[in-house]
Amino acid sequence: MFRKATRSQWWVAGVIVAALAIHFLVRPGVFDPDSGYSALFFTAVPALFAALLALAPQWEGLVGKSVKATLIALGASGIFLGEGIVCLIMASPLILGVVWFCASSYQGAPDTWYRAGEDMEGGSGKQVPMLLVLGLVMLSGLEGLAFDFERSAAVSASGVYPKSADQIRELGLDTPRFEKDLSLFLRLGFPTPTGTDRHGDVITVDFTEGLMKFRVVEDEYSVVFDVLEDTTPISSWVEIKRSVMKWSSMGDLTAVTWTVEYRRILGPAWYFAPIMRYGLWQMGTYLLETTVSP
Repeated sequence: MFRKATRSQWWVAGVIVAALAIHFLVRPGVFDPDSGYSALFFTAVPALFAALLALAPQWEGLVGKSVKATLIALGASGIFLGEGIVCLIMASPLILGVVWFCASSYQGAPDTWYRAGEDMEGGSGKQVPMLLVLGLVMLSGLEGLAFDFERSAAVSASGVYPKSADQIRELGLDTPRFEKDLSLFLRLGFPTPTGTDRHGDVITVDFTEGLMKFRVVEDEYSVVFDVLEDTTPISSWVEIKRSVMKWSSMGDLTAVTWTVEYRRILGPAWYFAPIMRYGLWQMGTYLLETTVSP
């Protein structure tokens, strides 16, 4: 049912694993925020990527060379990105897909401007005009300039808890605590909360990089957290406008919903919108559980 992985496929997997290992394991040892990079960063890390390049399969053709070069560039750039590695992980399939698709279409283009399967003379694949492929890719890149899709959205997480409405209200108004373990997705490298500070109705949450500041607004059946400031790397990917905790009594139980309202910054929409929605749903679920079930 499953075909044995080729040497090229194993090499691709190795580059991805090595890049992630360097970021999560090696980077803390070669970079210090106060003193900067150690010499190890400019010796051992380049040596590792040189070894990967030397041991890599000799991919022939425009497609193989393009994908190989892109993988090395992505892996090397990940070392410098800090929390931005999350964005790179999310974007890598899109980047590699565009490179593979375009390189496949361009192969043989200088002679015929067409691609027909593996071989221009006897290929069995469908002919695809190279200029059409380039046009479609460039057109999709105009999202946010010449045209755009809806960027504002909201996602909700819900649960039913054996607590009264008054208890839920008190928990919602309490200073947030982040004592529960994050989900696997949120542990990929996103900034994580490290502490909170409160002055009246303003709550400041410190993260591993940056901070978020909220104003708490109480209603009869809800608590609203309006975002006043966001200096975390998250603000480069998505603008979180506010989060709302609502509840309703169900006898001895209380139904609680945590909604996150946001504006997507990254494009294209067809690729990043589902990822953003899933990530913020995970965040809403964590906030709900860590608040209502401390």
